[in-house]
Amino acid sequence: MTMNKFVKRFCTAAAAALCAAALSMSVFAEDFEIDVSEAKQSTGSYGQSLIYYTCLGNPDAVDNFDPTTMTDDSMVHIEYTLEGDYPTGDDGYISASPVQLIWQSWEGGSGNSAGAIWAQVAPYEFDEKSASFSFDDIAAAYGTEDFSTVYAINVGDTGVKVTVTKMTVTNVRSASDAAAETEITESKAVEVTLTSAAIIENAPTEVSAAPIVAGVVIGVVAVAVIVVLVVLTLRKSKRKYY
Repeated sequence: MTMNKFVKRFCTAAAAALCAAALSMSVFAEDFEIDVSEAKQSTGSYGQSLIYYTCLGNPDAVDNFDPTTMTDDSMVHIEYTLEGDYPTGDDGYISASPVQLIWQSWEGGSGNSAGAIWAQVAPYEFDEKSASFSFDDIAAAYGTEDFSTVYAINVGDTGVKVTVTKMTVTNVRSASDAAAETEITESKAVEVTLTSAAIIENAPTEVSAAPIVAGVVIGVVAVAVIVVLVVLTLRKSKRKYY
């Protein structure tokens, strides 16, 4: 193989790798508004204002929210009304969250004891009208970022009567977009891997080309690293929280 063809093939592989990485990093983000029409006023003694069944494991709720479509940038934003006394600070503002988000499963999961999971999540910010919960905090409470067995999402009070009026999950992927993204990036990853292998197999061996070959070998390693990153971004991390 001539040097020109060799360099051209390497450039093609690098371009394909960058394309795959860009595709894997693209996020088809949208917000999902959860139906809170069944919400009621909670008891004021750690009761629930809303019990919402996800589409996972619930044949009668196939159009409901799918927790596995959440991304690292997702958050759950809840709006509510309060009745009763709640703690306030010296500035007169509420000093403790009146609500908690509850991630529920009928099955045990990683980081949890055997049996059902009742993961209570505190908001990272709140006031008298709303509260927001981060993806990281939800995953930490649930024990994993794998939400494939989250069958219900509940909103409970922490000692004051709460009525949920709105609930939104931000930055989620639609099922069709997530599937399309996975298919494209997997195809590109395979393409880059095969092209990189061909480059190594057909690399020129002339002594005079040694400096160029060394640079190209470094480039191939970089391509391989990008391929690994592409594959990793195809799936949600399965990190465990303890």
